[in-house]
Amino acid sequence: MMKNNLIERYNSLKKPLSKNEDKIYKYLIDFNTNVEEISIKNIFKKTNTGFSTLYSFLKKMNFSSMKELTFFLKEEELKSSKDFQDNVGNDNNNEITYLYFKILNENSKNIDDKLITDFVQLILKKKYIYFLGLGESELVCMEMSYRLIRFGIQSSVLKTEDGYIVSKTLSLDSEDLLICVSISGESKIIVEAAKIAKDKGLSVVSICSNPNSTLAKVTNFCIPFVSNNITSSDFYISSILPAIYLCDILSKKLFSINEEKYRNFREKTSKLITKYVKYKN
Repeated sequence: MMKNNLIERYNSLKKPLSKNEDKIYKYLIDFNTNVEEISIKNIFKKTNTGFSTLYSFLKKMNFSSMKELTFFLKEEELKSSKDFQDNVGNDNNNEITYLYFKILNENSKNIDDKLITDFVQLILKKKYIYFLGLGESELVCMEMSYRLIRFGIQSSVLKTEDGYIVSKTLSLDSEDLLICVSISGESKIIVEAAKIAKDKGLSVVSICSNPNSTLAKVTNFCIPFVSNNITSSDFYISSILPAIYLCDILSKKLFSINEEKYRNFREKTSKLITKYVKYKN
């Protein structure tokens, strides 16, 4: 793991570390395995220190919390990877490029191919595919639904007014599939709609960042993704980036099942769209 930035922080300290604080610093510098294994428990065990020493160390090193230190070390780890060094450019947007790479890399490592295959097979068995999501999650629903339509699969996104969601969910057919998208998995109206649909005998799938969320627990199965909270700069990184990546994975899997069929249908819809746009203009 590259530790240059951590060393820079150490060298620019306004107040030197104590003997015990220095043990924590050396432990982090010498640590050469997965950053995920760095924890308060392991730090205490390896350095024979306690909370007061760790708190003082973090403060002197200009970290607001253990969580911020972990984010910092994860970013250092990824920046040192050969893939990042080979693929990132040298422009002013390096940080965005790097964060994208980091988020997508984490999601790539967590993709369950069997789960994706089962999900696609379920889609193909159903009469009509409905998507439901609020806010940014609704944008993901619109993208996913549009992809399916372009492949010739009947699909639409439910309107997001509370009353409409409940009444429309009650009218769904047992042969339909409801796909609920929620970044947190805790949106109350989405959870309620999932429960109603399941009680009616529908298959319900959730797509969210927390496989242990309320939504994930009430659906038939959950397609999880790693959200952008793995970075410390998520205030300007779209929270739907991982879900769009998952959408591309699903599209590729669907395409691999019958490439000729879906390619032909997509080309057909492209021609119709082009013709309509020309006519409209």
